Amino acid sequence: MIVKKLGLLFLILCSGPLFSQWIAQNSGVTTSLNDVFCVTDNQVFVVGDAGVILKTTDGGTQWVQKPSGTTMNLSKVQFINANVGFALAATGTVFKTIDVGETWTSIDTGSNPTNVVYNGLSCIDENTFYVMSADSLRKTTNGGAAFETKLIFNSAQSLKGVQFLTAQIGYVAGSDYLFKTIDGGNNWTFLINSNSLQNFYFVNETVGIVYDGVNVLKTTDGGANFAVIGQNDETIIYDLFAVSEEVIWESTAELFLCNCSSYCLSKRTTSAPAANQLDKDCYQAGSLFLQFNALYFANSTTGFAVGTESYTGEFGPHYIKGAIYKNATGVTLENPNPVKTTDWVVFPNPASQQMTISFSENQYEPSIVEIADVLGNIIFTQNHDATPAVTIPVDTFAKGVYFLTVMQNNQKNTQKILIE
Repeated sequence: MIVKKLGLLFLILCSGPLFSQWIAQNSGVTTSLNDVFCVTDNQVFVVGDAGVILKTTDGGTQWVQKPSGTTMNLSKVQFINANVGFALAATGTVFKTIDVGETWTSIDTGSNPTNVVYNGLSCIDENTFYVMSADSLRKTTNGGAAFETKLIFNSAQSLKGVQFLTAQIGYVAGSDYLFKTIDGGNNWTFLINSNSLQNFYFVNETVGIVYDGVNVLKTTDGGANFAVIGQNDETIIYDLFAVSEEVIWESTAELFLCNCSSYCLSKRTTSAPAANQLDKDCYQAGSLFLQFNALYFANSTTGFAVGTESYTGEFGPHYIKGAIYKNATGVTLENPNPVKTTDWVVFPNPASQQMTISFSENQYEPSIVEIADVLGNIIFTQNHDATPAVTIPVDTFAKGVYFLTVMQNNQKNTQKILIE
């Protein structure tokens, strides 16, 4: 029995955080992965630091690293058809493939890599595409033979995102604003000034979603008007992908001073009431760390998320690796209405003496707290009245991995915890 428990513990630690519908893939690399693009649900490309380019042709069962010819950090990847794709280096260099990602050649964009980081890429066709840094947007119409600067901004108003839907219609976001062009970037129209604009995504030329520091906004007329459709309570939004007008996937983080931040993959249904729009799969950071930098869905049910994963605890070997997770169901938690993990946090995690569950103000409800071991045995149960915080003594627990579940209003959410 001891051998069985130790083996299961090692399996849990080495397989990484547990997400209900997101399944870990074996990337085979130890560098951070920064972007992902699905040509089909089986053919997917991932790029990362140190020039890493990964390709799968079987939906993630096997990932093969392709020679990029560079050690530059790659920040973005896009394909315009089954054969032709582009990858953007943080230095501004573009890499192009015409043979389904088997080989890549570099394109000099005329960038100045000593000043800014390039993190935006939007491709229309093999000849026309845009590259974006924090202070400029550059365009080519001849496949990279020459580039023309279309926007220049100062450091106080840095560019954060670019998306072109056609050769003429595109959107650019900065720290506090959103702009639109209808003539290929020659002229730009100011759309909104939104406090702490975090991210945006357009489903088509007219329908788009914008996340600011407070609200989720939607336009159905190309940015002429925006309506508040939900609340944005995340500290950081790393990436967005809209499967449709009503379904948006998010890679987010909620940062806390207690060193117990939550990193989430979330599905937002915008047609639902604001309080019930989000279903989340979250992982609470500690000695086991996982952050998703980007996500992409091939269709309504199949998507991939990429980032970095590491472990620095005492219950297994330390590691760092490129993280790839796959969702083949199009849903998140099995419970369709889970208690959001950002409604409560548990800290410290890991712990040796006691843990505290701190509830957000809108979640002061009677609760049941359960802790189970890795075999699923319930070893701790407590009932609590509505309260801002609950303290749990753990000094009598054996060292290891446990699962803490909070149940409120017939809904529950589970977090992995470590006892040291």
